[in-house]
Amino acid sequence: MAEISVIIPVYNKEKYIEASLRSVLDQSFRDIEVIIVNDGSTDGSLEIIHRFSEADTRIRVFDVPNGGVSSARNIGLEHATGNWIQFLDADDILESDYLQSAIQILNAENADILFVGEGPGENEDLQGEPFVGKAGQLLDKYLNVIDLDRKKNIYIANIVKCRPPQNRDPKPEEQEVCIEWLRNQTRLIKPKIIVCLGRIAAQKLISEDFRVTKQHGEFFQKGNILFMGTFHPAALLRNPLNKPDALSDFQKLRDKINELEENAKKAASEDTEEIKKELDDLRKSQ
Repeated sequence: MAEISVIIPVYNKEKYIEASLRSVLDQSFRDIEVIIVNDGSTDGSLEIIHRFSEADTRIRVFDVPNGGVSSARNIGLEHATGNWIQFLDADDILESDYLQSAIQILNAENADILFVGEGPGENEDLQGEPFVGKAGQLLDKYLNVIDLDRKKNIYIANIVKCRPPQNRDPKPEEQEVCIEWLRNQTRLIKPKIIVCLGRIAAQKLISEDFRVTKQHGEFFQKGNILFMGTFHPAALLRNPLNKPDALSDFQKLRDKINELEENAKKAASEDTEEIKKELDDLRKSQ
C-alpha cells in the first residue's frame, strides 16, 4: 500500500498529460501510486497514458465512458489504497518536492517529538530528506526500538537547511540565518519534546556549553518544551563504543513519553470528574 494515492482524471488532455505525469513520477517522495481515470477521451491521451504505465508499475489506468470529472474522481477513490489522497488535474503539474512537503506537514500534526540534527549531508541534499544515509538507517533502528516512526509520530529537522561545503560544521552566522525557519517549524508542530542529535544542535538549542559525552540523556525544561541531547548517529558510526549510551538515551526518551502520556490522561480524567461534579451541583440547585 502506498502512502499517497495521486488521482488524475483525464479527458482529452493529450497536449498536457505527459508533463503532468512526469511531474508526479519525478517527485522526491517516491511512496506513491498514480491512478489515472481516462474519462472517455477521444484524442491521443490514452495512448500517452499507456506508454507511461508500461514504464512505471506505480501507475494504474482505468478507462471508462465519459461521465464527467466528479465521476472520474470517485472511480479513482474507489481504487485508491494510499493513506492520503492527492487529486491532480491532467493539465496541472506539481513542484518536485510538493508531495514530500505535504507529507511532512501531515505527519507533523501527529508529532509530539521533534528531532533536530545539525544539517543535511550529501545524501540528504540529493534526496531532499533528513537522515537518509547510513546515519539515518541507524537512527531508524533506535526509533523502532522505542516504537517511534518518522512516517507516523515524529518530525525530523536540522539547524541549517543546506549542506555546508566539504560537510564541515555550520558556522554560527549560518545557523542564525536558518534558525527562524526552525522556530517556525516548532511553532507549527508544537512538540512536547525536542531531541538534539549531536553537539551543534544541543549547543544551539539547549546551552552553548553543552557537552554530549557528559550530559546526554538529561532533560532540560525550556518554556513548555522538554529538551534532551544525545549522540548524532553519524558520530555513533565513527565511534560505536557510544552506541549503548545512545540506546539508553532513547529508552529514557520512551520513559519520558510514557510519563507525559500518563500525566495527560490523569489531567483529562480529573477534568472530566470536575465537570461531572459541576453538573451534579447544578442539578441539585434546580
